Amino acid sequence: MNFATEFGSGLKSYGEAHRVIFKYRLTNYLWIPGIITILYCLLFFWLTGYFAGRIATEADAYPGWLSWMGSFTHWFLKSIYWVAIVFFFFASLKYILQVLLSPLLSNLSVAVEKRVLGHEPDELNWKEVMQDIGRSLQLAIRNFLHEFFYCFILNFVPGVGQIGCFIISAYYYGFGYMDYVLERKRMTVKESVKFTKQHKGTAIGLGLVMNVMMLIPFVGWIVAPTYATVAATLETLRLLGHTMDTSTGLVQE
Repeated sequence: MNFATEFGSGLKSYGEAHRVIFKYRLTNYLWIPGIITILYCLLFFWLTGYFAGRIATEADAYPGWLSWMGSFTHWFLKSIYWVAIVFFFFASLKYILQVLLSPLLSNLSVAVEKRVLGHEPDELNWKEVMQDIGRSLQLAIRNFLHEFFYCFILNFVPGVGQIGCFIISAYYYGFGYMDYVLERKRMTVKESVKFTKQHKGTAIGLGLVMNVMMLIPFVGWIVAPTYATVAATLETLRLLGHTMDTSTGLVQE
């Protein structure tokens, strides 16, 4: 398939994911990732609010070094602080969630494969589970550094650069969720990177929808990881040569 076809398939896969989640009664996977996601978000903003308060308290205790700035500059610096916090929150959220939720979402990916292909994937022992968590952490760090580097460069190009960052972010989002299948097929990180580059249209399509969902506070944060995992699992299995009809349960390899 060419880039445009894979991109369109990645976008449409979320509708298919919705059918699979309810057809195969996977709705329990909506709540647990959602609760963990909400707890992380609340903890993140509580901590940043706490430190903001501490900084403000220290500044008020020693007003001399800020008095020359004036109230507007003081307000401006506070605004910059919170803008930076929000930017870091969205930039880091996907990678932290992929690591925190990796055992659960990996299990969801297994459940999807079992139901749509009609066979039981190899079960993982605890050693393999821990190896997969380590792999998720390794991949998350790699992807975060790559995304940060590319977006840092692109941000110097007004307008076009921000669009480019959104696309790059989508690519790495999609990559992370496709990897739940690729790691189960015992691909190395290097092999996974190569596979995703060959199917970047799918990764961007998957990640684009995920990016939009994550912009919806709470509701999007709750459902996005589950929908992205199911959608990415279906698309990655197809790219690996499996054929399925999720509307009828027909299985063919």
